[in-house]
Amino acid sequence: MIWNNIKIAFRNLWRDKIFSLINISGLAIGLACCIIIFLFVSNELSYDKYHKDYQQIYRLGIEAKLGDMEMKGPFTSNPMAPTLLSEFPEVEEAVRINRSSSIIQNEDKIFSENRIFWVDSTFFKLFSANFISGNPAQALNESKQMVITKSMALKFFGNIEAIGKSLKVNQNHDYTISAVIEDCPPNTHFQFDFLIPYFDYPQSRDNFWLNDGKYTYVKLKKGTKQSDFDKKLNTLVTNYVAPALKSALNINYEDMVKAGNYYRFYSRPMSDIHLHSHSTFELGNNGDILNVTLFTIIAILILVIACINFTNLSTARSSKRAKEIGVRKSLGSSKTRLIFQFLFESILLSLIAFTIAMIIVEFVLPITSVLIGKELSSNYINNPHLFFIFLGISIATGLLSGTYAAFFLSSFKPVKVLKGELSKGKNNLLLRKSLVIFQFSISIFLFIATFTVYKQMQFIQDKKLGFEKENVLVLKNADKISNIKSFKERIQSYPGIISSTFASAIPGEFLNGNIIGRKADLDPNQYSFRRISADEDYQKTLHLELVEGRFFNEVIASDSSKVLINEAGVKELGLTNPIEEVIARGVTRPLTIIGVVKDIHGDTFRNKILPLIILPKDSEYQTRLAIRYHAGNKNAILGIIKKEWNNYTTNIPFEYYHLNNLIHDLHKKEYATMRTFSAFACLSILIAILGLLGLSSYTTEQRIKEIGIRKTLGSSVEDIIKMMNKDFLQWILISILISSPLAYFFMSKWLENFAYRANLDIWIFIASGLLSILIAITTISIQTWKAANQNPVESLRYE
Repeated sequence: MIWNNIKIAFRNLWRDKIFSLINISGLAIGLACCIIIFLFVSNELSYDKYHKDYQQIYRLGIEAKLGDMEMKGPFTSNPMAPTLLSEFPEVEEAVRINRSSSIIQNEDKIFSENRIFWVDSTFFKLFSANFISGNPAQALNESKQMVITKSMALKFFGNIEAIGKSLKVNQNHDYTISAVIEDCPPNTHFQFDFLIPYFDYPQSRDNFWLNDGKYTYVKLKKGTKQSDFDKKLNTLVTNYVAPALKSALNINYEDMVKAGNYYRFYSRPMSDIHLHSHSTFELGNNGDILNVTLFTIIAILILVIACINFTNLSTARSSKRAKEIGVRKSLGSSKTRLIFQFLFESILLSLIAFTIAMIIVEFVLPITSVLIGKELSSNYINNPHLFFIFLGISIATGLLSGTYAAFFLSSFKPVKVLKGELSKGKNNLLLRKSLVIFQFSISIFLFIATFTVYKQMQFIQDKKLGFEKENVLVLKNADKISNIKSFKERIQSYPGIISSTFASAIPGEFLNGNIIGRKADLDPNQYSFRRISADEDYQKTLHLELVEGRFFNEVIASDSSKVLINEAGVKELGLTNPIEEVIARGVTRPLTIIGVVKDIHGDTFRNKILPLIILPKDSEYQTRLAIRYHAGNKNAILGIIKKEWNNYTTNIPFEYYHLNNLIHDLHKKEYATMRTFSAFACLSILIAILGLLGLSSYTTEQRIKEIGIRKTLGSSVEDIIKMMNKDFLQWILISILISSPLAYFFMSKWLENFAYRANLDIWIFIASGLLSILIAITTISIQTWKAANQNPVESLRYE
């Protein structure tokens, strides 16, 4: 019986080649999209789950509010880990991590590395790693030891036989390799290349509870509830943080809480970090659970569109198979057997589509990886369960798509069918109409979503940043230049270079914080600011916009106690006339405001601009040199600067970046979202077009005699095209009315993730609707035009 079903299925597929091709193409594209999105979602959900006992590992952080400023950071202070180990019996292990950048050298191989982590010796009791050589229990127990990854061993030594060899760190200290491990897998929230014992870290003995910035991870004993642990965790605020606030900042913690402020600790499961933690201070580039949810919904919707196509075309073709069904029923075929036949045909078609989809996926995955900025791989050999999951989805798709058609076709009455009395029926037409409306509602929704994401990206690109990012080169490790003043004078003597500035940070980089208070009216409140330390050329080089006042002047000695703040800082402090106002950094250092700069967008547009204080040079360790150059001279300028760099440094790698690239990278996630939305919206429309093509082709075929009669009675081709478009356009208009409010609701919610966002303009909805109408008219008109230009004699011939 199975073989007979296979023969019947292939005969039907071959007899209606166009419909079969449309069905298989639509299903294949839908399945391919679903598989690709599933691979992305699976990858995102797998982060950090390769660690043993990952369910028991948590990262600690701080939540604080000072005035109108709220802060949430994934870090704590040095004494947190040892205090937990001594006072919290539910804490099995605790590890401190501090990230840094250093110059690593082995003879003539010198590189600046930024994935260096200072960690406690218990690191490998929490985090899993594959050791190539070395002992996990002893690898970080002694001073001046170092664990490196396989790629670093190959980079510095040319092979993985590195144990016992040494590397020089920052040209001062030799570290002996105690272990070599495999590189970190990509699905982890932080990547490292070097691990150094925490007790070698310069600030490892700092026990001040307000000096945060260290990442603390704990492994809780089995059975410990996170809520109970968090509640107990905050007893440390009263016991240790409150006294520190009083001694360092003269802040009474009880008064601070009464004023509506707070300071508390929290824990986050390690497996939640990648998708649910969105701090500026993450150890790596995190994902977003919102994107995972959106893409999952898109995958389901695209697959639904493909299923709708199949159901629509199957029911539309019902009259073609009516006599076959009538004959088979009259010869004794049962309804159950007919249902099995039609479901079998549906599943067979789905499996053919699945085979094509798998081929499409392999060709498209590299392009998709570029679109979303993440390396995806099917890797069915190592993950055979994925193949069977996708196969199961394919079979389920076939069953879902064919169920209605199977029950509908098998219900035909043989007597009526063989008499030619089969009615197409209003129910059949209503179903097809409903499915087309639903299908195009999804496609229009995705069009609106794509245009909204595009408009937000245009908003980000066009928004004034408060500084000029073009034609600025930023040198790293600028603190290693032997004479910075002479170096600046030397490079600025070249005609292609406009100006340069020495600073602790550049907009777009991580900015350290400061507690600032007002002095003039003895305001007891304290305010959280970001800070930059810069020389007098900072404003000129980066083209900062001054709202009022002036910038630093090197000839004015008193400028060493002067500062500038941004507009957000003025608002935070509640100042009316900020110039010459005296503020305090901490409790002992008065500073006078000499200028106000426009707010600087140095972070993703998801976050509000924070209050900023710009301190004079030498107020902080400075490691960046920004150089503004004339457009069109990039390569020549780079050669000049590199030459001077080698003259003013010894064995220091020449590392740089372009400021516009840094700012672009801040919005990589949004750019990837825009590209992905666009791709899937186009694919959903393509699938809808295939369905519309099949339906219009079938409808035209069914009405071919009517078209012939109308032509003989004088109707023009244009009149016939209008007639055929009328019904379909009504369906599309209904789709627009259904999808527009839904899209407005969901995209408004998406835009709420941005502190600075574009408006959801009416033109987005109009453009999406017109585009869908244009696609529908074009598709239907092509089919109708072919039929209308056929000789009426041919269409009216009975035999």
